[in-house]
Amino acid sequence: MKRVFDATVLKYSYRTEKNSIYIENLYLNEAETVVLRGRSGSGKTTLLKLIAGVLKSPDSNIVLNSKSALIYQDFRIVPESSVLENILSGAVSNLPFYSIRFSNDEIKMAQNLILKIGLAHKEHGLVSELSGGQKQRVAIARALMSQPQILLADECFSHLDSTTALEVFSLIKDLQKEFNFCFLVSMHESFISDDCFDRIIELPEVQIENANQKIDFTYLILLSILLVAYFSFKNLNFSGLSTEHAINQIIDLFLRFVPQSTGDWVAFSWRQTLGSCLVTVQIAFLATCLGALISLPLSVFAANNIFSLYINKPARFILMSLRGIPALIWALIFVAAVGIGSIAGVLALTVYSIGYLSKLFYEGFEDLEQRAFLSLKQMNASTIQAFRLSLSYKAKPMLISNIVFVLEYNIRAASLLGVVGAGGIGQELMYAIEWRKFEHAGIIIILLVIMVYIADFISEKIRNHIKADREY
Repeated sequence: MKRVFDATVLKYSYRTEKNSIYIENLYLNEAETVVLRGRSGSGKTTLLKLIAGVLKSPDSNIVLNSKSALIYQDFRIVPESSVLENILSGAVSNLPFYSIRFSNDEIKMAQNLILKIGLAHKEHGLVSELSGGQKQRVAIARALMSQPQILLADECFSHLDSTTALEVFSLIKDLQKEFNFCFLVSMHESFISDDCFDRIIELPEVQIENANQKIDFTYLILLSILLVAYFSFKNLNFSGLSTEHAINQIIDLFLRFVPQSTGDWVAFSWRQTLGSCLVTVQIAFLATCLGALISLPLSVFAANNIFSLYINKPARFILMSLRGIPALIWALIFVAAVGIGSIAGVLALTVYSIGYLSKLFYEGFEDLEQRAFLSLKQMNASTIQAFRLSLSYKAKPMLISNIVFVLEYNIRAASLLGVVGAGGIGQELMYAIEWRKFEHAGIIIILLVIMVYIADFISEKIRNHIKADREY
């Protein structure tokens, strides 16, 4: 029989554990069905990853290694995308690194596989709506889209009931006759009889002991925070502070901003000030939109789970530099560059939003569940392709929530930037104080509070809607 895999030695040493797995003279033949037996912890998953090339070991000696595809126990498919989209992603290695546009032939092949696995009626349905057995079928079809000579499966029957397990195994055998792949599945117990396999490979039990004990730094961190807080309080000079005097000054200043009569309300320039409120919202909205558009690609490069250290570290440094300069300083810079007015406010908040949003975005990307992303990378998808086919779906609620949060912040910030001539309601406030019209300044402050309250209210509604969708 023609061999599709041959290794005189397969060895892998665990980085954080004492023991390693060691297998001699492992081979796989074309179109045969092999079961890998062994108890939990014996190294079955590690061995499959070595055969698939997911793990590399300089101690191994692989003579022949044909193209393979690995099906994980947890499927590693994208629940937010459709059955067809998930299966098509198995052929992503055939595309240019930047593209996820599949050819008509690839679409037809995927549809043919959907028909064979019995999910034609679910072709455009979301994977999240499928049962466990149906998800397993999608994972199998996705693996076959890469046209492997070896199909590897890690405990793919252990989570299924006996009827479903036998159905899935029968499906794989039918597909094997058509596609002529070698099927190697790892199991420690299953409803599938050993008589159904051509060969059985037994792995010896491996006793794994932790080489390093993890240290809990929680109490050390809390102690450090308390010490820093204590020395900060001690070094700051509060000796000249008179609480009573400070309170009296605040009350006196507050009373000066309170309108004393209805004449103050009537004489107030409502039309001009309400127009400035609208300008403030427009500045914040435009700056947030521009900041989000620029932040999204930058944050992808800055996420350490997506791109390598050589890319994400420079990207993070640039974003940190933008974020390190306060929005008020950016406003002064752009007022000097383009003059007084709303354009300076838009540019200042755009730059600051880029630094702020990018941090929220890349930290959000790093917190997302990564298994589908890593699975696509192991199928030779480029980083951009794997991101677009997996993480971009999961990231939508996080992205929208953070954009809404920054929009709310920018409305407040735009009000402040007007004080330095960057347009909006803040500019009206600055003029009122300079002309000593404190009662008019008080009305402007009331309008600011109302405007921020409305922004908070809308922001909360949007977040609740996103949260409800996510839970559903």
